[in-house]
Amino acid sequence: MLNARPTMSSDARPTWFGSSRLREDFRLPLHPVYVPVTLIRDGQLLADELAELGKTEQWLAAKLQKQGIASPKDVLIAEWLEGDGLFVQTYQPAERQRSTRRSTAPE
Repeated sequence: MLNARPTMSSDARPTWFGSSRLREDFRLPLHPVYVPVTLIRDGQLLADELAELGKTEQWLAAKLQKQGIASPKDVLIAEWLEGDGLFVQTYQPAERQRSTRRSTAPE
């Protein structure tokens, strides 16, 4: 019968179905996984999230200005994704709606 729960092998790695090195067995590359961080929601700046990224309000204002956005109040949602940069969705009408990703290089 197969063991459905992981057990700890002698090298302190979980063992699934008798293999302690499943990732290595399949030669899967290790790579970081990033989650988008919301910086503006419903026109409100999320200062804690910005600080957690190590960015300033001036940095965000400059990124918004590069996209032609004068104020965070004009933004429905803005998200930062490491490797992709800043995604911004404004409140403008659909025919003029601005939705851009990778318009500014990640820093």
